[in-house]
Amino acid sequence: MKLLKWLRVGVLLVMVLVLSGCGRNPMGIPDKQWESLTPEKQAEYTAQQSKIDARRAEAARKARLEREKDERIRKKKEQDRVDALYKNAQYGYIVQVYIQSGQYMYRKGKWGTVKDLVCVLVRGETKKITLRVEQKKGYKREENLWLEYDKHGSAVYVYLEKPSEYARKYNRVDRITLANFGWKLGKWYKKNFIPSKYEGVKNMKINVRYADDNRRVQPKIIIQNPGYYR
Repeated sequence: MKLLKWLRVGVLLVMVLVLSGCGRNPMGIPDKQWESLTPEKQAEYTAQQSKIDARRAEAARKARLEREKDERIRKKKEQDRVDALYKNAQYGYIVQVYIQSGQYMYRKGKWGTVKDLVCVLVRGETKKITLRVEQKKGYKREENLWLEYDKHGSAVYVYLEKPSEYARKYNRVDRITLANFGWKLGKWYKKNFIPSKYEGVKNMKINVRYADDNRRVQPKIIIQNPGYYR
């Protein structure tokens, strides 16, 4: 597998070198042919290349603006959907997730202590949260997690990377699963999750319980009495 990987890298490097050799001059003209052209012809090709570059840049700019517009519309729709879910939520549709300490690997072999964090989720919501991680010698850093409350209310998922719709649909995503069991009174979990040698969490204590009501407010911190873990 490693040999195949390096062969692919080699092929890509050759392609880049070939393309760069043809692309230094306007219109992709090879060096020898370019050097044989008169200054007037070189200026003509340079002007043509400039026009082509300008058109491409404008097309790229319009495409970028269109993507940004689509993304703003998508985010607005998603926020409206989530707001409606909070507004109309019944008991059990909103959960409080409390992360109590644990270790986070922010670099290969480097672990930091996670500070306590609490947030609320409604069914069908995926939320990005920021963990405060304290390294040795007191240095602090921030790392992101994504929490998702399943639309059926069966589980809360914890992701180290932002989950895509494709990955979730075909279950091609690494995540921690907190199955719904005893959430009415609050359920404690203790999880280790190290999907690669560069990132992971261990000894992470997480509590999930149903929120008291459907008000979107910062909930109270749970008393630190984990009892038993699952």
